[in-house]
Amino acid sequence: MSMPPTQQPKDMYENVTPQPARQTLRAPQQAARQRPASIPPVSRTPSSAMKSLMGNRSVALTGVILAIIVIAVVVVVFFNPFEKTATNEPVANTNTEPSILPSTISPPSNTGSVSDADSDGLPDAEEQSLGTNAQNADSDSDQLFDREEVKVYLTNPTNPDTDGDGVIDGQEVAQGQNPSGAGLLRDLPSEIQKLQ
Repeated sequence: MSMPPTQQPKDMYENVTPQPARQTLRAPQQAARQRPASIPPVSRTPSSAMKSLMGNRSVALTGVILAIIVIAVVVVVFFNPFEKTATNEPVANTNTEPSILPSTISPPSNTGSVSDADSDGLPDAEEQSLGTNAQNADSDSDQLFDREEVKVYLTNPTNPDTDGDGVIDGQEVAQGQNPSGAGLLRDLPSEIQKLQ
């Protein structure tokens, strides 16, 4: 729709009264300093709540320090890590039966000038007279060294089962059995002393 050229368009704001231009209001500086009466002034000193909190911290810190001191005193008094007392009293033997077997049997070391090629404790000359192998510490492979068989258990170093019961000599000794006959091995240390 077009308008006739003689008429001007109608102003839609013609009935509105203009408002005065807004001015930026500045509050006086004195007004900023004033506070309403309902808000208390801020003070620079800690409040009573802060003082009580600080007091609680110092009490807690004092308690922790005292606890550490008490623990240190208890440790020193009861455990006394700085004093080592030496007692020259022999330890009492609590075993009711003597030990039957050592946990491991190792061949004696070759300390003399006598030749012992296999380090089983028997000199090579004695091994030759017994018929054992001077190059093998256990000539009959029964888990006992040749010297143990000859000097300790009095068994045959060339026969793995001296008493013929079907159990090799080393297993019998490990079980506390007598490898040269019936019965148990008892008081082995005293028997060894008798043989030496």
